[in-house]
Amino acid sequence: MNKFAIPGIALVVVGIGLAATNPSPERYAEAAADQMSQELQSEGCKDLSPAFLQTACQSAIGQTKPAMQALVLRNTERQNLGFFSIYRTKLSLSELLPPPLGDRLPSQESEAIGIGLIFIPYRMERNS
Repeated sequence: MNKFAIPGIALVVVGIGLAATNPSPERYAEAAADQMSQELQSEGCKDLSPAFLQTACQSAIGQTKPAMQALVLRNTERQNLGFFSIYRTKLSLSELLPPPLGDRLPSQESEAIGIGLIFIPYRMERNS
């Protein structure tokens, strides 16, 4: 047997596995919405006073997760490279909540690589 046969077969198997597990845009939107929800609940609502506004902000953000997923899907470009995908998202979260809560939410641009069912963010810019 050729000395390159086993490494070649292993490479093909790994390639097929990566292609089969290349995350979909819907999976990206779900993961991004989970991450945004957690960050916004801890960071976006922390300085609100009185305390009931902070609680209301966190509750409202938790309820907007499906809307966040739709917002991410609408504002994301996917570059599918077969074995992995590059996702570029530009969005403003202020449209998810009414003022004054929505006015406090940042806009952001981010890029991530989706490979093997995971996402690896490599660029994120937030604008207040």
